[in-house]
Amino acid sequence: MSDLSSGTEEGSAMDGSVLTYMFETRDFADVTVFVGATKKAFRLHRSVICSTSEFFQTACKTGTFKEGTTREIHLPEIDATTFEKVAAWQYEQGYDIQWSSGKYDLLMFQAADYLQIESLRHEVLKQLAKVCETKLCELRKIKTDFAMEELLDNFSKICELCRKSELELLGDIAKSIACHWEIDVEALLNTLNDGAYGNTFLAVMLGVHRSSRCGYGTFVWD
Repeated sequence: MSDLSSGTEEGSAMDGSVLTYMFETRDFADVTVFVGATKKAFRLHRSVICSTSEFFQTACKTGTFKEGTTREIHLPEIDATTFEKVAAWQYEQGYDIQWSSGKYDLLMFQAADYLQIESLRHEVLKQLAKVCETKLCELRKIKTDFAMEELLDNFSKICELCRKSELELLGDIAKSIACHWEIDVEALLNTLNDGAYGNTFLAVMLGVHRSSRCGYGTFVWD
């Protein structure tokens, strides 16, 4: 057992990354979160998860909800893989989402929205904007059969969860999309009639489309 106050090598390593140590060992975890349909258990620390999440703050208050007494929280709405990444972010282990045409970004944003983690909402939008700026250009250069519709669908769902204060962040994503979206007007009209794209998505895309900095983003009428 290391003596954290003695200045030993083990103690210094832990002092240098306390949250990493807590995340990896789960020592002294004082709440269990059961996630997804399989009810996968995550042993976590209230002091950590409550510091960023208003949802956890409320749930963990003794005398407010039963979770505050049982110290067990059930989240069937969030899948285990997504929640593990959310928890890692809360323990300051970074934000690492692979390119998925917005699929994983949407899952993370939905989780952040449900758990009321304001800073993670912004991180998801910033990182999606960053990866779109580079990845869409790469996909265009290699002429891959990239399905823009999937990205548009996921981005539109993110837009409908956003607030007015996040419009600027959405705009950064929309700028990259507008550069590479060859709009088929007939298909777009069908999509609009189906109600697949919400008002926020349309407003953001229209707001940036004319100021697109690339040579793409043209209308296709036939």
